[in-house]
Amino acid sequence: MNSIIEKVIQKGIEKKEFIESDPRITARLLLAPIILEQIWKYSLGPVDNENDSELFIATHLKIFLNGITRNRSH
Repeated sequence: MNSIIEKVIQKGIEKKEFIESDPRITARLLLAPIILEQIWKYSLGPVDNENDSELFIATHLKIFLNGITRNRSH
């Protein structure tokens, strides 16, 4: 399956904006923690109200995007 996210990642790789990686796997790595957060929120949320969904997703995106973005100083 060629999702829109995979296509964006592939374009970023082709333009040398992103590091070389498998777009399918990279798209799954982007989405997996977001899906996990939603599962956590609706299944464990009633007993674990310490979780901050917005902070979790913001932190994941920050780390993910810093990891995939090619270092422009090279």
